[in-house]
Amino acid sequence: MNSLSNMPLVKVMLLGVDARKSAIFSMAFKMHTATQFQLVDDAQQADVLVVDTDGVEGEALWEKAQSEYPNIPRVYSSILEPKFDVAFLPKPVKVETLFPVLRAALSGVVTFKVADAAAQPQNRERLSFKQQAKNYKNTLADEPEVSAVPRDVTFPADQIKIFDATTGLLGATRQIATETENVALIVDNKPVLMYFPSVDRVLLAVAPERLEEICQDADVVITIKKIGEHPEWQQHAKAQMDSCLWQFAVWTAKGRLINEIDVNQPIALSSWPNITRLAYIPDAMRLSAFLTKSPVNLPMIYKMIRVDIADLLNFIAASHVTNLLKVQPVHSGMATVGQGNQYAGHHNTSVQDHAAASGTHSAEAVPSVPVRPKQSSSMLQRLLKKLTGK
Repeated sequence: MNSLSNMPLVKVMLLGVDARKSAIFSMAFKMHTATQFQLVDDAQQADVLVVDTDGVEGEALWEKAQSEYPNIPRVYSSILEPKFDVAFLPKPVKVETLFPVLRAALSGVVTFKVADAAAQPQNRERLSFKQQAKNYKNTLADEPEVSAVPRDVTFPADQIKIFDATTGLLGATRQIATETENVALIVDNKPVLMYFPSVDRVLLAVAPERLEEICQDADVVITIKKIGEHPEWQQHAKAQMDSCLWQFAVWTAKGRLINEIDVNQPIALSSWPNITRLAYIPDAMRLSAFLTKSPVNLPMIYKMIRVDIADLLNFIAASHVTNLLKVQPVHSGMATVGQGNQYAGHHNTSVQDHAAASGTHSAEAVPSVPVRPKQSSSMLQRLLKKLTGK
């Protein structure tokens, strides 16, 4: 079997998978750009088989795949752990495990070993499929279990905090993303990252943990410095600018609303984010599918999509700073949360200082809820008033 690096097109056949789940697999494959995956119906064309063994004839289907297609790599997919060593895809399926397991199967690597599983505690409670699904915050999970208590779909506007995306490490990175010369971001007289516009690559000079700390430091002093041509550094720059912006937005937002978007502004995605190459946000695929259809505001998204409010706001922030979000103007007379599309010239002020200088809300303060203007009386109401003399 050829290695994945020599296989630009990988054909996958699903066994025991219904049409709805097949569509989700197909959607995930279309978003994956490192290797082209394609669903096929003919096992003679397949490079790998994914066998769902949770159906009525699941185990028989696995045995049939073994006997009829012994030379095709197989992936065992189930909510239960297998009783033998195999390339195992646990359900509910997650994007971050799907592709590594497929690669492992193609390379003949076993991802689940019975001996390793036996070494774990034996008193683990066996959860139902829907109970397990609730424990995952993922993009390919089956429908979550419906609670007996109706979910409150009221958008918690009075609990929303905002943050300024033009300051700190996120703001500085947004600014250098428009540079045409090689630049570095300096913190405490040390470079934390370097950007090479000619190849659109970023060299991360410190550990991710340090970058996360800087993102969450509102008072950090960041200097932008031109560094000239350095091929020896550029050849080690592997990260894409959009990936950095996405990750920095998640670390900075932490469940807060970016101040460039009002909660009542209709928003939509201009294109799908490449979720397989970006920092993980729970329910990102569901949000992407919903926001590519038509513009809708945050309260409506929260009402229609069962998603944690922090995950929703993190996704909105990340999509906005990577220029994937289309934001429509707020209705005239509507209060706004902040000013959009303005990059700070300096990044040595805290979010609170920036908010005070610009007249916007503090990042740590609870903003006032934008209120829609009262609608004028309808024609019927005005006619009734005339008829009644009121």
